Amino acid sequence: MKLFRENGDTSAAYFAIALFMIVFVILYVWQNINVMKVKMNYRNALEQEEAAKKKNDRLRYEIEKLKQMGYVTDQARQRNMTVLRPENIDVIETGKKQ
Repeated sequence: MKLFRENGDTSAAYFAIALFMIVFVILYVWQNINVMKVKMNYRNALEQEEAAKKKNDRLRYEIEKLKQMGYVTDQARQRNMTVLRPENIDVIETGKKQ
């Protein structure tokens, strides 16, 4: 297809070029919008990961704090608990022999 015909009818060629350019611009803009959406989703994922790491660190700290014997004994004292000794244990015989 010649771009310029001898008889001067170039409107179809100009229409085809304009249509091609419009489609190209629309696709280019659509692609850029999708790229920006992916970037935003990636940034949100990074922020969520950072928040999850901080929460995980806080929870690990709390777990370690609760595991410390000093903390456990302080909590037991506050609740009036005593150390378990052999004389505190009652043995009940059920009559079954093993």
